[in-house]
Amino acid sequence: MDYRLDRLYGAFLHRELAVSWLALATLLGGRHRWDLRQGRFTALEMGCGHGLNLLFNAAAHPEAQFFGIDFHPSHVALATTRARELGLGNVQFATADLREFAEGLPARGPCRHWPEAYDLVLAHGVASWVGADTRQALLEAASHCLQPGGLFYCSYNTYPGWLSRSPMQMLALELGLLSGHNTSEASLQQATAWLQELLGDGEAHNSPLGRAHPELRSALQGLSKASSSYLMGEYHATHQPLYVGPMHRACAQVGLTHVGSASLPELFPQMLDSPRAAWICQAPNAAMQEIAFDLAINQTFRRDLFARGVIPPSSVEIQAELASLPLILRQDSLKTCKDFPISMGTMAIDAAMLESVHQVLDAGPRSLGELAQELGQAPRDLLPQLALLLDKDLVGADPFAALAAGSQPGLTAAGSAEITAFNQTLIELASLGKGAAGLLAPELRLPIPLADAQILLAQVEALGLDAADRVQMVWMGIQMAGLTLHDPKGQPIRDEQAALAQLEQLWEEFQGAGMEDLRRLGLV
Repeated sequence: MDYRLDRLYGAFLHRELAVSWLALATLLGGRHRWDLRQGRFTALEMGCGHGLNLLFNAAAHPEAQFFGIDFHPSHVALATTRARELGLGNVQFATADLREFAEGLPARGPCRHWPEAYDLVLAHGVASWVGADTRQALLEAASHCLQPGGLFYCSYNTYPGWLSRSPMQMLALELGLLSGHNTSEASLQQATAWLQELLGDGEAHNSPLGRAHPELRSALQGLSKASSSYLMGEYHATHQPLYVGPMHRACAQVGLTHVGSASLPELFPQMLDSPRAAWICQAPNAAMQEIAFDLAINQTFRRDLFARGVIPPSSVEIQAELASLPLILRQDSLKTCKDFPISMGTMAIDAAMLESVHQVLDAGPRSLGELAQELGQAPRDLLPQLALLLDKDLVGADPFAALAAGSQPGLTAAGSAEITAFNQTLIELASLGKGAAGLLAPELRLPIPLADAQILLAQVEALGLDAADRVQMVWMGIQMAGLTLHDPKGQPIRDEQAALAQLEQLWEEFQGAGMEDLRRLGLV
C-alpha cells in the first residue's frame, strides 16, 4: 500500500507552495507566461495532508477557489475544521484517491461537483513516496485536470543526492521486516545506531561504506534532530527517489513540459563556478542540461514546474513585468551577508552591490526597474542575485502587484484587513494549542512558518517586558494551551526551569533576524 492510514503525517508550511511564490518563479524563469491577473483562478492540491498550504493560499487570494484531496480521512477532517475556524469559504477538502482523477474529474464521490479544470495543480511530497503505478496516475491526473497553459508543481527526492542515504532506508526496512512489518520508528532508530557504529566518528573507522558515501555520516547525525513523522515519511518502504531524466520523460508523455523550478536559484545554473557551468552548457538540449545540472550539484530534492502547453512570454511582456516587480527589504543583515549557502553550493554576491541594494530598499519599497536604474544595470541582469536574496528571505516581492500594475494595484485595503483578521485567528488558535504553524505576510501573500512558541514570543514582545517576565508569560501560555515544548533533540521538556531556559534560548535566536523580519512585514 502506498499510503499508510495508521498514523498522521506531519503538517508543514512551504512558501514554495504559495501561489505568489510560484508566480514569482515563472516570472523570473521567463519560459512560460502563467497569467493569473484576473485573480479568479482555481487550484487543486493532490495529497494536501492537513491542508495548511491551501488554507494560507485561500486567505491570500480570497477571489480564487482552492480544492484539496487526501487519502487520509483524519487529514481531511482536520483541514475542513481549520478552514471553518479561520472563516475561509473559498477552500474545500475531500477524502479521495488521486488515482480517481487520472482520467479527469470523477463522476462519483465528493469531488464530482468540483471544477473540471484548474489553473494550478500541486503535488508536494507525493511523486517519490508512492509506487510507480500511483506516480503514473498522479502525472496523468495533473495533465487531465489542468487548464491549457496551467501549471503543475511537483516536488520529489532525487538521485544522485539520495544515493548516500539509501543504505539507511534499506537497513530500516530490513530490520522492520524482522518484526513482521515495514519501516517503523524502532527500525529507523536501530538502523541509525547500527550504521553510526559502523561508520564511527571520523577517519579512525576506515569503513568502505563511509569512504564511498562520505555524506552518510552527516546525514545520520542530522536524523537525531528530525521529527518521527518526517523520518517515517522520508524513509518508509515505498519511498523511491527519482532521477530527473525518467521523471521528465514521464511528464512529457502525458503532455506536461518542464518550465522551471520553485527553487529560485536553480533557475540560474550560470551562478555555478566556471568549470561546472561550462560542463552543463555542453549538454545538447534542455533535457540533458537538467540531468547535467543535478549531477553537477549532487541534487537531492527538486521542486519542478511543468506546464500543460507552454506559452512563451514576449520580450516586451517580460521586460515590463520584471521592471514593475515591487521589492521590499526584509532584513538589515542583507548588507553584511557574504556567502549564501544553497542547494548549488555556497554562492557570493559583491559586497558593494549588497550595500547598494540595502540602501535603495531601506528607503522604502521599490520596483525592480527602479533598483536596476539605481545600480546602473538592466532588470534581467539582476535576476540571479535577486533569486538568492529572495531565497534567503532578505528581500521580498509580490508578483501579483507586478502583474496587476495599472489595473489592480497590489493588495486592496479590504484584502489587507482580511489577512489581518486571518492572522489574529491564527494567533488565537496558537494560544489554544491548535497549531497555527505560522502567519501570513500581507505585502508578499506568503506564509511565514513559525512555531507556536515563536508566535507567542512575538506577541508578548510588544508588551515591553524584560526577558525573564517574557519567557515566564510564554511558558504560562504554553501550559494553558496544553502545548509541549521540545528540546533541540526533539524530546519533550517537563521541568519548568529547563523549559524557561529553552524559551530564553529560543528568544535569543529569534529576536534578531526573525523578529526583524516580522516587524518589516507588519506582523508585529
